[in-house]
Amino acid sequence: MEDGTIGEIRLFAGTFAPQNWAFCDGTIQQIATNEVLFTVIGTQFGGDGVSNFALPKLAPLPTIGAEQTPINYIICANGMYPRRSDGQ
Repeated sequence: MEDGTIGEIRLFAGTFAPQNWAFCDGTIQQIATNEVLFTVIGTQFGGDGVSNFALPKLAPLPTIGAEQTPINYIICANGMYPRRSDGQ
């Protein structure tokens, strides 16, 4: 998978999150080990903002048929840092 922009969310049909990406499942992350992603999304999805923060929680898209894997949302945790359009 090509590099993404930190905080970018995509749909992914795999059964695993690719390297540098995480499932958007509301998981609590430690700021100390995910500082860059924290600077982008902060605590808008949860966490205390002191030692942890939460990933967004987005329900997988349903698929037709009981045996098919749902399509999941993933968030880029390690990639290009987003540049602001206002130059900051």
